[in-house]
Amino acid sequence: MSFHYSALQKCLHWLHAALLLCLIPLGLVMTRMGEGALTNQFYEGHKSLGILAFVVAVVRLAVRAIQGAPPYERALHPLVRVLAKAGHWALYGLVLMIPLVGYAATSICCKPVMLFGLMVVPLEFTGSESLMKLLFVWHETAAIGLALLVCGHIGMALYHRFKARDGVFERMT
Repeated sequence: MSFHYSALQKCLHWLHAALLLCLIPLGLVMTRMGEGALTNQFYEGHKSLGILAFVVAVVRLAVRAIQGAPPYERALHPLVRVLAKAGHWALYGLVLMIPLVGYAATSICCKPVMLFGLMVVPLEFTGSESLMKLLFVWHETAAIGLALLVCGHIGMALYHRFKARDGVFERMT
């Protein structure tokens, strides 16, 4: 059994990481900008990248279901294994939930939802303005949680690479 992820899993991981590292700062910046054409472009880009990130997350989970994941390094303490597994599943849950909630809120307020200005994404939600506002609050709150988890994930990866040197980092490189 391999102790590393497959080349496809690694590629999807790093593509997803790049998308998230664009989406999170873009979301923080665009929500604090004044109204205008540039702000609208940021929102459209954020929505399209969010849809793409959702698709990549679904593909990642499908590939993981088919190919599995390598076992944890034997040297890891059992509590560390539990925390790592919980952290990874929390990341997966948030990267699936956040775009769905953002899409639902955007669909309520700002139809149509476009994908890179090329096509309308056909799924539409309806609801009240109060529901839309609540969904945007959930979206932003969960995104902040995701940003914190991503920072923790990066921190732990760097810890395993430079301090522990236990091979955990190399599983995804």
